[in-house]
Amino acid sequence: MSMNPLDKIISFFSPSFAHKRSVQRDRLNFYEAGKPSFDRKTRTDRGSGDTAVAKAGDSLRVSARHLEQNHDLAKGVLDALVNHTIGQGIRYEPQARRLDGELHDEFNEILLDKFSRWAKNPDVTREYSHSELERLIARTWFRDGECFKIYYPGIVPTLKHPTDVLLSIDAFEPDYVPFELNDEANGIRQGIKKNSWGQPTQYYLHKSHPGDPGWYHNTGDFKQVDAQFVGHLKAATRLKQTRGVSVFAVVMNRLDDLKDFEESERIAARIAAKMVAFIKKGTPDMFDPEGDAERQTYEKGMTFYDMLPGEEIGTIDTNRPNSGLEAFRSGQLKATAAGVGTGYSSISRDYNGSYAAQRQELVEQQINYAVLKDYFIKKSAEPDYEWFVKMAEQGGLDVPADVDRETLYDVECSGTPIPWVDPLKEAKADAEMVLNGFASRSQIIRKRGGNPNAVIKQIARDNREAEKYGLVFPIDTEVQAIETEEQDA
Repeated sequence: MSMNPLDKIISFFSPSFAHKRSVQRDRLNFYEAGKPSFDRKTRTDRGSGDTAVAKAGDSLRVSARHLEQNHDLAKGVLDALVNHTIGQGIRYEPQARRLDGELHDEFNEILLDKFSRWAKNPDVTREYSHSELERLIARTWFRDGECFKIYYPGIVPTLKHPTDVLLSIDAFEPDYVPFELNDEANGIRQGIKKNSWGQPTQYYLHKSHPGDPGWYHNTGDFKQVDAQFVGHLKAATRLKQTRGVSVFAVVMNRLDDLKDFEESERIAARIAAKMVAFIKKGTPDMFDPEGDAERQTYEKGMTFYDMLPGEEIGTIDTNRPNSGLEAFRSGQLKATAAGVGTGYSSISRDYNGSYAAQRQELVEQQINYAVLKDYFIKKSAEPDYEWFVKMAEQGGLDVPADVDRETLYDVECSGTPIPWVDPLKEAKADAEMVLNGFASRSQIIRKRGGNPNAVIKQIARDNREAEKYGLVFPIDTEVQAIETEEQDA
């Protein structure tokens, strides 16, 4: 520990304070990032997550929507996130069990069939199926940073439910929940009322979208909805953060710059394509304003036949298209992919690479997609199913007496399956896993996007049909040969 001249002077009056100064300075020497300098300014953010979101949440949401509407890369990012997280929709597999712990297959089939009928158009507008609604909810969640939905169970005036299961869902954009509505005395923060533990108890909603024509701001006329009927998906990066932030927040400037750069290069390339040649005169006295006026404009593809003595043809080297554009763009896309959590190949459509490289990228990205998928299932899919079963039972669903009531709402939810990179290699790997007892057939079937019970029944039905018509497949011959060798041994 060393003291500078100022510390020595201070130590004469207060040795303890001088000691603290020198200790703190030595600590900063170990963390240069914490020391302000000419090149690096001190960055301070001591506010809460809500304070940070309040400053930029609304503007980020508007900018993210502008990007989706006007930037092909932004739309590609959202498509990739939705497709890898939700795919064609979350698949539901009821897991109600008997009192002895075994799956109640018959009752689960009834539940799944009833759920499939309800899922044809469960939203209040009757415009979307359940899978379409899930994709739109996920897209809003990624783009705007959050999405809300309200469950309407039972008899609701003027609302007609699609089936005998009296349940409908109203999903809506975060604009309905006002950022600017804050009342600390009553526990209201950014449009959400919380108790002393920070648990949401009520949501305040505008009765129409603030962006609709004729809507006027700050009317104070809000609809209050109890938290038990509200689902709230949000992209949060801070603890106790009330509202979400768009996935584009950290890459927004990069995408804007990349779009401007590409547009500049396109314009430069178009101008370069028109700048073919020019006539170069030997001396200034060769310039004839009247005679040259007719030679000012040249059409593309034309040939010069009227060259005068002493004139030459000059060409313009525009260096367009820019040879470094592809490498620059690729680097920017990699940084963008890292910021938004997608794979580089997914947004660039660049699949030039070995199997190992493609597989490694897929494996790493699957972790991120799995996290997003798990959050969506916990916050949206499972609550949807629980509300459905609850209202189905109230609507007359006959629950067998041998069903364990504690497992009535259990469900296995799975999103988009892991795509193949090399089907033969991966199929062999899956077969080895099952053969050696490291995975079950049900796990492999679910991983590939199937329902184990349905697939097993289809296989059994196919085998019966094949036996009925005397069909023999190559795999059957191989199995018979193996069985014969085992018996002989």
